[in-house]
Amino acid sequence: QRYHQLGPAWHVTDQTSLFDYGPGETTATFDQPGFPSPDVAFTVDELQARDGFQAFQDAADQCAGVQADQEEHLHCIFDVMATKDPAYAQFYALVQQFLANGPEALDVPVVEVTQPPPPTPSTELPAGFVQVATNVALIKGATIGPDGTIYASLLKPGFAPELVSVDGTTGNPGPTLDTTGAGRVFLLDGSLWLAEDDPTGYGKCLLERFDPRTLRSEAKISIGCDIAGATAVPVADGVWWLDRSTADANGKGGMLRHVDPATNTVDRSVEVPFINGYLSSSATTVIFGDSGEGLAWYRLTQGATSLTPMTLTARVFGSSPAGAGVWVQPVASAGALPEADYITGSATPDKVLAIDGILAGADDQAIYVDSSSSDPDSLVRYPIDGSSPTTVLSGASLTTGRGDQNLGYFDNDPLVIANQKVAKFWLVFDWPTAGTTSVVAQAASLP
Repeated sequence: QRYHQLGPAWHVTDQTSLFDYGPGETTATFDQPGFPSPDVAFTVDELQARDGFQAFQDAADQCAGVQADQEEHLHCIFDVMATKDPAYAQFYALVQQFLANGPEALDVPVVEVTQPPPPTPSTELPAGFVQVATNVALIKGATIGPDGTIYASLLKPGFAPELVSVDGTTGNPGPTLDTTGAGRVFLLDGSLWLAEDDPTGYGKCLLERFDPRTLRSEAKISIGCDIAGATAVPVADGVWWLDRSTADANGKGGMLRHVDPATNTVDRSVEVPFINGYLSSSATTVIFGDSGEGLAWYRLTQGATSLTPMTLTARVFGSSPAGAGVWVQPVASAGALPEADYITGSATPDKVLAIDGILAGADDQAIYVDSSSSDPDSLVRYPIDGSSPTTVLSGASLTTGRGDQNLGYFDNDPLVIANQKVAKFWLVFDWPTAGTTSVVAQAASLP
């Protein structure tokens, strides 16, 4: 209620914002949709359920100096567990001394708390997981091919862009290539496509086509971009990209432009109602919109010459394009997201599915949900025909130099559903050794 209903209700738009923005910037430039994610612990009980009773007991022992005040004691336990830093217990004890004894308490030396040694990272990945790359700063895009090859666009330290390929079953590395920029990756018309941002800051982004087997460059297509990079999505007959360069000061006049794979040129364009929206797609339909624009969402079906509005009557948590519409999860109440709705146009959903967990993705046959009733997390496939759901991926916990990292299915890292396969990617800090950041993936074939 606080972060996904009250917070967005105060969201400013380009029309209401009193801030000045740089070239290519809008209110959307500074958005972080979905923050904080529902798997963030908000209570001590949630932290204990996530980290275990021993972690709770250790924090309670470290906070023993403030246990006379039950509320402060719980606050102290929460901070120690959430940060994994026992020094917070010292801060609480010092504040309590100050309130009881005045400023003189600040002159009393603080007893040092012995820091526990950092955990030793796991030496191997759980079964079914593969290492995609090491020494990585950010995952910019990822996809999976029909043969199970995993592709990822990465930023290395120093923001050097790199395109990598890995066998999704064995983890055996394939070709790797330094690229001009980094961004979304997808397969279309026999090629691997990369929407490359412009690290120079001159707004010259690229759509580049590669041979999926060798990563040899086949074509480079200049497209527009903004501070967030290139915004491009695939459909069956080509690629649509968002051109903000033609918009006026009110955000009107921006265009979606279509690249024909046969010629690698723009062959048609469609005007967008505003430019600070989010672009996604299914195999046949482009979805464009922004919940901050009065719940304004639009779709562009195959062969259409203009965007048509889609009515969302309630604030939604997450969206996944599929077929001629989009699956959304209404925010019914805090901590309760019991259904997924399929929307194509009218205010009444075309279909409603009861789910247990958080909507993570969709295709034409099913939706995919991060299950909230399993430990570790699982990715559950709910067929849209209403038949029984099945688990397609099971998560794990990986010990890193920072502690255990939950490899679940709803976070900021990519979940890709393509070519009758599903692949989940994670950025794992301090693994396989402390100070190293790796990309880990898990993939499976779909029914």
